[in-house]
Amino acid sequence: MVSVYGTIPVAWSFDNVGPMARSAADLGPLLAVIAGFDPFDPRTNGAIDWPQSYPSAPRASGLSGTRLGIPSTAPTLDPGVADSYRAMQATLRSLGAEVIEVETPASMNYLDMIIGQGVEIGAYQAQWWPARRDVYTRYLSESFAFLLAHEPKAIVYNQLLRERTRRQQQWCALLRDHKLDAVLLPVLGTELVDRPPFGDYGPQEGMAMSPQTNDANYCGLPAVAIPAQRSSVTGLPVGVQLMGAPYSDAHLLQIAVDIQAHTGYHTATPPI
Repeated sequence: MVSVYGTIPVAWSFDNVGPMARSAADLGPLLAVIAGFDPFDPRTNGAIDWPQSYPSAPRASGLSGTRLGIPSTAPTLDPGVADSYRAMQATLRSLGAEVIEVETPASMNYLDMIIGQGVEIGAYQAQWWPARRDVYTRYLSESFAFLLAHEPKAIVYNQLLRERTRRQQQWCALLRDHKLDAVLLPVLGTELVDRPPFGDYGPQEGMAMSPQTNDANYCGLPAVAIPAQRSSVTGLPVGVQLMGAPYSDAHLLQIAVDIQAHTGYHTATPPI
């Protein structure tokens, strides 16, 4: 949706640029400025009739007729996150949305993520690694050490690319077959009360912090994250995300705008 030309790559085929704002409605004007085809970024699609504007106001019909899926096998969540996630489902039903359970693809294989991202991270960072290993975070250092130890072959990386395509097709089939506008998922499963300093964790620990967000990144699916009810256990912020089919960004944003027109989670302030 948005060109990554000019940004410093992390893992090129995983990287995305997305706006952040105080409300979903504020994202529409931002997307109108930054989204669209860029000849300098081959991942942007020149064959698409890109919208000239994006949703910034709620629909009169609200969430009536909106069909959302949730995993039939509940993801592993901290108690406060689970309470917030369930509360959002109840809120959406009360606003007219249909929320149904669906069987979602199995959890991501962390090894695939580490190999896929690691190969691409290493390809760019090779100009500095290992000569300047002392300035790298533990996360990156251990990722490179893993790659050097295992030396994944080109055939392994090729198989991973094919698996990414298959997994994207699974999500698209799920959305199509159940006539879903989006899948509702938590953003983080844990409240990270004792979160380590940035980068001071291993690759598997880092990816385990946000398993619910991995698929959007891994499969190239659009997602919009919005605040939900604060944790009933710690009072910390909790978020949910709406993930949809490729190029459904404007529709996902419209749903988020409609939700926030009838809830106040995004305007809450911390008790300080």
